[in-house]
Amino acid sequence: MIQVAQGGTATLRANYRDGNGDVVDPVNPRVSILDPHGTVIVGNAVPTRLPSGTYEYDYAVASNALLGDWSIQWSGQVNGVNVEGTDTFQVVTPGSIVPPTAQGAQTPPCSVYTSETQVRALVAGIDPNADLTQWIVAASQILWTLTGRQYDGLCTATIRPSHEVCTCSGGCSAHSWGWPGLGGFWGYGGTFLIGPPWGGLGYGWGSQGQILGCSWEILLGSNAREITSIKIDGVEVDSTTYRLDPGGRLIRVQPDPNGVPLWWPCCESPAAPSGAPGTFEVTFTYGFDPPQMVVLAAAVLAGEMALGANPSTAAVCKLPRHVQTMTRQGVTATFVTDVSTILDKGYTGIPIVDQAIAATNINHLKRRARVLTPDLPPHRLMKQGP
Repeated sequence: MIQVAQGGTATLRANYRDGNGDVVDPVNPRVSILDPHGTVIVGNAVPTRLPSGTYEYDYAVASNALLGDWSIQWSGQVNGVNVEGTDTFQVVTPGSIVPPTAQGAQTPPCSVYTSETQVRALVAGIDPNADLTQWIVAASQILWTLTGRQYDGLCTATIRPSHEVCTCSGGCSAHSWGWPGLGGFWGYGGTFLIGPPWGGLGYGWGSQGQILGCSWEILLGSNAREITSIKIDGVEVDSTTYRLDPGGRLIRVQPDPNGVPLWWPCCESPAAPSGAPGTFEVTFTYGFDPPQMVVLAAAVLAGEMALGANPSTAAVCKLPRHVQTMTRQGVTATFVTDVSTILDKGYTGIPIVDQAIAATNINHLKRRARVLTPDLPPHRLMKQGP
């Protein structure tokens, strides 16, 4: 979920697709924005079409805008049929989010698991004036860890694929595209071919002084979700000339409208600044959303942490304490609840939260299993974002 600070600008984007899943231009595209109370703040505004085929609308969030989840409603007509789509963005207090300063993979969890509205709905007694942002972030981080780092949320990366053999004379070898940490690596098991000069440009890729095409397929990783943009030499690639297939396979659609075969560039200039000639950049979203049981668990955990941090509500907090004594009908019982012992077992001490952890990570694994092979060459790393 996109987070926007009060007084900031929410850049909202959407793609319209036909029944085949292809990006199309709708008739009368419109966007409406509703605040957390369901009040229409922007009604049937006209979004701007980007060269990639994506529609965009910039909304200036007021400095006193309501905190919480805002609704986005997209509408239009595709092939004579009315289509609608919904999305959300979250308004938070200034300073509670840090804008990205570097390209590359984000450190998960990339998005929070729950919202302030959901936290307050599930946990009673929270100070109505309290800012729950920090507790929502903390609860999401805790559950991401305790559920085996399975649910990264919605992450974004801008990557610059490059083949390790830039000359491609006689064909490039397989398994040489690289970007670790996104659920897989780029690779293509077929034969790589030398393509014609890319777009007729007058400079070259690689040491042969010509622009080379290595493959029509790049594997972004099984958790790749959507392509935001692709740029070659800083120029946006027409979104109708590529698609993202299941399994994270980025496919170059063959051929172009003029019958010319299309290829992804063999190499790019890693030292060149973003958007410069000789660069090849792919921006996409990836990650897995948490299941509903983990979403609810995150809301409960965030609410209980907020209660425990406030002296006036700490007594009703359900987080475990070291020692509790209970007297009933003349019988006194003492319960030792060592927080460290509970955490060592991978639980929080809150039943509903621990049930979600047990259901999604019954063996208390620290992360998903991975398979590595020494036969693959090392991949070029990029600086990670926040």
